[in-house]
Amino acid sequence: MDPIKNELILCTHSHNDTVDFRTFGDSIINECQIDFKYFGNLNYSSYFYQMYLKKNDNTFEEIPVEILNYMISTTLSNYQAPKEQKKLFKRFFIMFNRCKDQPTKLVFAQNVTLKIELDRKNDKGVSSANSVYLEIYYTAEEESNQNIYVSFVSDYFMNEEKIRYNVYGFLIFFSILMAFVVAARMYVWCILNPENLTNRRGNDQGSYYLYFIFNLVFMVFKYTGIIFFFFSWGITAFWYIFFKTQYRPFVFFPSFYLKYEFKASCLYYYFNCIWGTACNMYGYYIMFRIYKQVSCDIFFIDWEHEKNKKEETFNDEITFSKPYKCPWRTIHIVNQYNLLQKSKTISIPFCFLCFIFLYYSKYTNWYRYAQLAPNISWVERSPENILLRHFLGTSILFIVGLAQYILVRVVQLWIPTKKTEFLDLCSVANMSVLILSDSLRGYYLHGQSPLGMADTTLYQLAQFLEEEKKGKIKGRGITDNKNDNLQSYEIYLSFPMRRIYDGFYFDPTTDEIIKGTNKDVNYNQAKIRNIFRFIPYGLEPGNIYQLNKFMNNHLKTKIEQATMQSNVLIKEKTKCERLFDFPPSINLTSNDVKELVFYKDEGGNFEDVLFTGMELEWLIFVIYVWEMWCIALQRYNHSLPISIFMTYVMERIFFKVRVFLGEKNVAKKAIVDNRFL
Repeated sequence: MDPIKNELILCTHSHNDTVDFRTFGDSIINECQIDFKYFGNLNYSSYFYQMYLKKNDNTFEEIPVEILNYMISTTLSNYQAPKEQKKLFKRFFIMFNRCKDQPTKLVFAQNVTLKIELDRKNDKGVSSANSVYLEIYYTAEEESNQNIYVSFVSDYFMNEEKIRYNVYGFLIFFSILMAFVVAARMYVWCILNPENLTNRRGNDQGSYYLYFIFNLVFMVFKYTGIIFFFFSWGITAFWYIFFKTQYRPFVFFPSFYLKYEFKASCLYYYFNCIWGTACNMYGYYIMFRIYKQVSCDIFFIDWEHEKNKKEETFNDEITFSKPYKCPWRTIHIVNQYNLLQKSKTISIPFCFLCFIFLYYSKYTNWYRYAQLAPNISWVERSPENILLRHFLGTSILFIVGLAQYILVRVVQLWIPTKKTEFLDLCSVANMSVLILSDSLRGYYLHGQSPLGMADTTLYQLAQFLEEEKKGKIKGRGITDNKNDNLQSYEIYLSFPMRRIYDGFYFDPTTDEIIKGTNKDVNYNQAKIRNIFRFIPYGLEPGNIYQLNKFMNNHLKTKIEQATMQSNVLIKEKTKCERLFDFPPSINLTSNDVKELVFYKDEGGNFEDVLFTGMELEWLIFVIYVWEMWCIALQRYNHSLPISIFMTYVMERIFFKVRVFLGEKNVAKKAIVDNRFL
């Protein structure tokens, strides 16, 4: 039995190509163009080969050869025939230049694929060759032809049946876990959004059930996306670690050719379907999350007392006084809140730049670690596996993004963040912010100035800040304690309080904005609504001012009551309640409960209504989109940079929509023209 000659691989460029092709476990794709002039020479020797597999007991087993385009009948080829009808051969050739029927043509093997299916059957856990065969596709070409493409492939793959059963088990476990999580979250949602107050959807029972189903669906979408994200990451991490670090063949992937075939029996098909389904679900949830953030109620409470303003008339110079408040403080606070609600701590472009550098840089060459070679050494022509690349890409993007998020949280211990600066500004401007994210829950940012006023001279303001620095006056918190500087609170409203807010402020204000918008449409000859103008020209400011004044005084009274009864109305959540985001154990719909209940929010969880509150979810969404583009473009060259570019474009579009809708919500809730934002 003669050894295999180098002619088995016509694309050999170096000795390592032949070594890699014959190395057990290395999947190789060796493609090139060949010139027929050399092989058309009659002095060139054509070889016939017969391959054997040497077993552990030093016996040899013949390796069958399947000629794909061999015609079993006039209408059926080997490739099309079922497994039991295939015609197999013992001997084969790579190049044949002695064809009598076609003397001017060369018959050659255009595609040669060595298929090795492995299966773990022995008690030592070492993979053995369950099936080894050779696939060849022959072609006849004229001797004068040049630059003919040929390929030589070694394809190592594993039986998918056991892998699928393991995946099914994990999927069932995580699905049950998701069901428990969704049930718990919906229980909390029902408490915060009672049936007789469904976030201004009226008392109609049918609308509440629809609202409940709507939130339930998106809750399922959320946790499906999160669970399957980490599930896929964990599974690919397991395969990656055991595939790349194995000393003996133990773990292999399915055939890399199957990634292009959408068959129900293919593991790549399952991965693509699961990832695609989870990506779509999570994308819908992100849109719902944006909707929740840009539709929350915001009310700016002004603690400043009205002052008398002297004005003169033109007849007899009669003067009179009129109470007023400076509007620029409100405009400035609204402007800064608008900037805060769209600020970011995770830079998506930086994550992708790190990914590109680590993946393609000659100093790291991480792309070689995604090759189908069961080691971490460099194999020149080994193909890239989508599951290995998924683990590398997901790890880099998520870890870099998470590192930025944690770094900002650490730095804010010494350097004030935008959130802290906004709270300081509220205190200086003598204004508080009430944000309602649910029907009976929200956040309160206390900005009442310890000085008691903000419309003062610059000298008095500087003197006051210096006294505050020395601790000579009360803190910035709600209580009268000098050491209380906590300005962020999680707040729960009673049912009567929410009815007052809706009936005496929100509903009338919404009606006034609708009336003003309709006036603008009637004045406009084209009858087209200007979506880029948030506050209509036809709005009656006097009516809005009276509504705002009433609600401002009402909320000030309730907050001052909390100051006097701080030991009763200001509470702390337990660690369990904070961890699982449980509401207080009181009946918020009862008429006997206090109208406002405050819980200390040392961690600044009011970020939940800002973009920074969804940044980790946003990062997962970006990774989902990137991988979907990789799957969609995997047939094409340079799919990775194209997928990164397309993901960046989509991320910018979604973010711009979030910014636009957020500005619109702030402008309408604060009744401030968008030119000041």
